[in-house]
Amino acid sequence: NLSSRQPHVHRRGKLWQAVRASGSLPGVLPPFFTADGDMLVDGAIMNNLPLEQMRELKTGPNVIVSFGSNGPQKYHVDYDRIPGRSELAVALLNPFGRARLPQVPSMLQVIAASMLAHGPQDIAVGDEDVLVCPQVSSTFMDWSRHSELFSDAHGRTAQWIEERLRQNDSGLRAMLGNAHT
Repeated sequence: NLSSRQPHVHRRGKLWQAVRASGSLPGVLPPFFTADGDMLVDGAIMNNLPLEQMRELKTGPNVIVSFGSNGPQKYHVDYDRIPGRSELAVALLNPFGRARLPQVPSMLQVIAASMLAHGPQDIAVGDEDVLVCPQVSSTFMDWSRHSELFSDAHGRTAQWIEERLRQNDSGLRAMLGNAHT
C-alpha cells in the first residue's frame, strides 16, 4: 500500500482485485486503487518474501520457494566514454548517427532487480521450514515463457525434494508426513 506505506494483506474481497494489485509493477503496469482510495502495487516492492504474513496464516512446516537473484551481477561503465550533450543531440537528429552508449540494464530490468533484491540468503527459514530455490533460465519480465518457467521450476523443485528425501531431511519428512515414507 503506497498510500499508507505499509504492507497490505488481502484477506477478504474480490479475488480479481487482489490479483490486479499484485500485478501492478511500478513503471510497467498502473497501480490498483481501492474503494477507500489507497494505491496498491505488487508487494515485492516492500517485501518479496512476506514470511511473517504467511506464518500468521499457517504455522510450519512450510515450503518456501524463492525465485530471487542468482547472485551478484556487476556492470562496468566507463563514464568518460559517454557522449556529451552535443554529441547526443546530433545523434538524435541524424538518422544515420548513433551515439555509443554503455550497455546497461533497461528500466524494466532495474525495476525487476529492485523487487528481487532480497534473495534466499536474506530469508529467516525456521528449522521446520523447507527452502527451495529453483534456478530458472527465464527472466523476471519474460511473461511469454510462463509455461516453460513453471515446468522448469516444477522439475527442479521435484529434483530438490527427491535429493532431500535421499538425505533424510527431517523438515521435509515432517512436512510430507506419511505421504512419503
